Amino acid sequence: MGIWRKRKERRRERKKLGVYNWVDMLFDILFLLPELLFLPIRLVFYLIRGMGKFMMDMFNV
Repeated sequence: MGIWRKRKERRRERKKLGVYNWVDMLFDILFLLPELLFLPIRLVFYLIRGMGKFMMDMFNV
């Protein structure tokens, strides 16, 4: 039982310290990937949309 208690104490200490482990890194990457993939697509979409609205307003004057 001594080994089990030592591991449990280490685990509690790490939780208190807020240690960044590989599971946290994996979740960060999983949440960051879609943002990195869709950001350029959104930027191009809004750029084209903004230019289109600007041109339409120029012709309506």
